[in-house]
Amino acid sequence: MKSRMVLALAAIVAMAGVGHAETTLEKARRQGYVTMGFTNEIPYSYSEEGKLTGADTEVARVILAKMGIPEIVGVLTEFQSLIPGVLAGRFDLNSTMYIRPARCQQIDFTDPVWAVGDAVIVKSGNPRKIHSYKDVAANPEIKVGVLAGGTGNVDHMKADGIAESQMVYFPNPESALAGVKTGRIDGFASTAVGNQALLDKAKDPDLERAAPFRQPEKDGKPLLGFGGFGFRFDDKDFAAEFNQRLIAFIGTPEHLALVRPFGITEEEIKPAKATKTADLSKP
Repeated sequence: MKSRMVLALAAIVAMAGVGHAETTLEKARRQGYVTMGFTNEIPYSYSEEGKLTGADTEVARVILAKMGIPEIVGVLTEFQSLIPGVLAGRFDLNSTMYIRPARCQQIDFTDPVWAVGDAVIVKSGNPRKIHSYKDVAANPEIKVGVLAGGTGNVDHMKADGIAESQMVYFPNPESALAGVKTGRIDGFASTAVGNQALLDKAKDPDLERAAPFRQPEKDGKPLLGFGGFGFRFDDKDFAAEFNQRLIAFIGTPEHLALVRPFGITEEEIKPAKATKTADLSKP
């Protein structure tokens, strides 16, 4: 009788094991790596001499290592394909993008890792005299490039009166810079940190950052873009542990030393540290 009970218990345990599906986090720990979608956007996540690097990539490496996952395999994709790609399982998480209400309905964001303002790259001499989005709105002939699938800069532009007909969408920053050079567009709007990094890398005397540039405001406060990593809602254990460790890391001396070489400073970290994704998810 006792032996039959032992066999029955063993069968129950075996059945329970069969019914347990391996989670993304469990799989990542077992195989020693995760896949991350990225858009080759300097200085956040990009490939350099065959190595995936960038401020956000290096942060993710630290957090994942603390979770027992030593490697990141990058999956290059266009910006507008980041959310569809992670939802389809092409990769396990997304590198950072602006945390926006509509996006929060599709994927699970970490809390912010940085908060940045806008900047516009123009031809040297700034022939269109672009010093704010309002300057663009005041001249319907001016065309400004933005990344396809991006909402942060586009929302800021629309808030300052820029018409949809004045926006030209590009799949990546490099094609937008080419658009400025050839005169297809009069400027390329993106994050201040990102555009400065693009200019630093290009070292092109025909391009410059529009300066001074007045940041759009709402209720007397500058409109900033807050960036976070993205996960599938089904991967709640993965996202929760990553976010918990991320919150503890952001703003530490180790974090600041890690991202400073990529042009991200305390100026971008402080407002991010003081903000929660729950607040940014509200329409």
